[in-house]
Amino acid sequence: MTGVQELLAFPESFARFEQMLKPGSPLLLKVRVQVEEAGTRLSLQEARKLDELPERAAMNEFRVRLQLESLTEETLDQLEDVLAGSPGSCTAAFELCGADGSVALLQAQQRVKVTPELVEAVRQICGEQAI
Repeated sequence: MTGVQELLAFPESFARFEQMLKPGSPLLLKVRVQVEEAGTRLSLQEARKLDELPERAAMNEFRVRLQLESLTEETLDQLEDVLAGSPGSCTAAFELCGADGSVALLQAQQRVKVTPELVEAVRQICGEQAI
């Protein structure tokens, strides 16, 4: 589950993303995968900084992961208040995770605006792994 992989950036891709391609900067990369006899090659197609992703309100869904065994009515009330305080165009959805590993997806009627403040508030209520 860990390792190192070489990434090939052609001149046009490198020129577009050069400012982001710095050591220690976590990125979300879209790559083309080529499996060859000599090994697997990845060619850079697109790059985004991970810390900027929640700020991009173009996401279609704001998904919150909830552990059923630790879910309380108070948690649900707090979550409802936080989501109601951030109206927007993004659908809210909940991953309900059981202790046995089962997962159910529940889509809410409510729509929200995904902001860093909303993400932080949900993490405060539901834990770091909730988003």
